[in-house]
Amino acid sequence: MNNFCKDFVSPLASKWHLANPWYGIDHFLTLRALDIHYDLVKSKKLKIDSQKYYDEIDKRIYKFCKKRLKKYFSMDN
Repeated sequence: MNNFCKDFVSPLASKWHLANPWYGIDHFLTLRALDIHYDLVKSKKLKIDSQKYYDEIDKRIYKFCKKRLKKYFSMDN
């Protein structure tokens, strides 16, 4: 992430981005994460940019894309 982006990205968003190296690189997973984001925004059940918000994105993306995520987090990649 460049310095320009760091000025506009919250610390939680930056932490989540660093923990998810596939974001912005893997088109399928990135779009799925954005779909989850839009669902969360629409439902208004979670405060955006809270730890619960990012935990919910992680939980849902893992539920639907477990096999695809393994290539980013397994020891044999």
